[in-house]
Amino acid sequence: MQPRFSLFALVVLAACGDDGGGTPVDSGTHDAAADTAPDADPSIAPLVGTWLKGADSWSGQMIPMVTFRANGTVSLGEEAAASEGTYTVPTPGRLKMVFGTDAQELDFVIGNDHLLLSAMVPQGTVTGLVGTWKTTFTTNGTMGSSTMMIAANNTGAYTLSGPTGSQVWNGTWATEGTGLVFTATTPTALTSHLRPIGMAGIGTQLFTKQ
Repeated sequence: MQPRFSLFALVVLAACGDDGGGTPVDSGTHDAAADTAPDADPSIAPLVGTWLKGADSWSGQMIPMVTFRANGTVSLGEEAAASEGTYTVPTPGRLKMVFGTDAQELDFVIGNDHLLLSAMVPQGTVTGLVGTWKTTFTTNGTMGSSTMMIAANNTGAYTLSGPTGSQVWNGTWATEGTGLVFTATTPTALTSHLRPIGMAGIGTQLFTKQ
């Protein structure tokens, strides 16, 4: 089917924060075929299966599920109206997904039966959540990055960089569930709900293996 680009774009846009106005959505139906398909390429094998927004995720996470199959196809979103595409792992920790004419490459982290898409990975030493985290992404050949600096005094800075330059939001953070919420008011309002997988990565799109 033709992909719903608004949903596809959320994977990258989630790394850019949100306005806090998301509405929880149904988690969809488990695709058992993804788990039973044999002989996945070793590079994609850790991804194969159905992943749902879980108890650790922010309740307003707008992507409820993603299913990676051993044949290299992927479904993004609820089963009844999912975007269907293909995927590869060009290098360890990098995921490329193609939906029709739209292609996206991003960082991912897997651990403890959890998956982060558009994962920010630690830059140097981090202590718990405190430190600097960064993700890079490519959308239809255009490169960008987002960086989250989390300080021990509950301040932080979020930087979004692209071909036309960078924008920085300075704000504050507070613990929320297993992660944190970052809030800034200038240069525009920004709220980002981040969840970790240990100290391997943090991000807004956290899924649990089914």
